[in-house]
Amino acid sequence: MKADVHGSCVSFSILKKETEAGCQIKLDCLDNHHFFSHINIAGSMGKKIDIEPTEEELIAIDEHLRRNIITDLNKSVVSELLQSDAEYLLVDFYDFGRVQWAYRNGSYTHTSFFNETDYWKKISDQIEGVFRWIDLPAFLWYSKVDEYFQIMVEKYGKDHIILNRVYFNKYYIDRDNTLKEIRRQNPNWLGSYRDNARIRNLEEHVIEKFGIQSVDVAKYFVADCNFADDILEVHYEEEYYHLAGRIISKIVRGEVNADRDKMDLESIKSKLNRIQEVHKGEAEGYLSCAASPFHCYEPLDALLGVLTEHEIAAYKDAIIRLYEWVYREPEYFGNHEIPIPIIQAKLIRQFGRWITG
Repeated sequence: MKADVHGSCVSFSILKKETEAGCQIKLDCLDNHHFFSHINIAGSMGKKIDIEPTEEELIAIDEHLRRNIITDLNKSVVSELLQSDAEYLLVDFYDFGRVQWAYRNGSYTHTSFFNETDYWKKISDQIEGVFRWIDLPAFLWYSKVDEYFQIMVEKYGKDHIILNRVYFNKYYIDRDNTLKEIRRQNPNWLGSYRDNARIRNLEEHVIEKFGIQSVDVAKYFVADCNFADDILEVHYEEEYYHLAGRIISKIVRGEVNADRDKMDLESIKSKLNRIQEVHKGEAEGYLSCAASPFHCYEPLDALLGVLTEHEIAAYKDAIIRLYEWVYREPEYFGNHEIPIPIIQAKLIRQFGRWITG
């Protein structure tokens, strides 16, 4: 089956990512069809620009970026999606944190080197300045988002639209595996951790109103310069893309009870194994830079929540063994008739045996 992506590389990379460093991500159940990158959903419901761009005028720009700029300015993304034969639509709201250029009755997502083109000279008198959708009162633009999703639900069906929820990081892992704070001259240019609450409000609104599917695991991962070879709040650790892919695969297979917002055994192991690898640097610690990874099996999660990061690092092998044990014996640990205190007591006893040798 095929999936269209309307959002950013945060979602596209779940379906397909290949790097020279050896990262290979390919979602077996879905092939990417259209990829509309950095075309804001609210902006896509506006009016097209008066003077349409041509390929020749933007020839100096990368082909992928050029195609998306033209689509954005011509406001053709909705019509192209309506003509698509893909079964699924994967969307994210990263671009609501990015700066937009406003023009008469419309807007498009800002691109830093676009204003160096000949085409820019032709339209510069129409440009009215920059803004961000999430900085505007909700009544001015939520209706545009609603209009978009009404059209998409009719096209794909609510069960075939997947909202990939995003999380803007304050810190990132540098190339030397040290945590550093993301600093920009203009922190709102590409989005900021300060935007997380407003983005989540928008995500909750769309999920509640339209009943679409969602994946909510970005909050467990730190931005990682080693994945995309750049510094961006939403370019996460590699394991994020694998975990999100596993969840999307369950959605496509129709596993209605699949957890959409939890870690699994592979992702827990990945996070714990990186604790000693990632150095504190400018942050309090690796695990403090994102939501706690102990959101996997509630009785065990609650026990581990009292440990410090130093203790977690010291006992990580035993903790991983506990989660492996839970996954290996679902008949016992998934039995809701057994009181949680009894399950926790059993886990504590086994943990004590393993850490004392």
